[in-house]
Amino acid sequence: MTTATISHHMNQLYLNGFVCHEVRNNKLYYFYQSDMVEHTVNQLFQYLDS
Repeated sequence: MTTATISHHMNQLYLNGFVCHEVRNNKLYYFYQSDMVEHTVNQLFQYLDS
């Protein structure tokens, strides 16, 4: 994958709350937001069970 493709996908994850980010030494670090992922998975299971 290209850097641009990865940046685009990481930005989409950030905008939708699945990751947060922090700048350190001119580098952008992303952090997984487990509570948002867990919430989304639970919603998916509820949808599939109905």
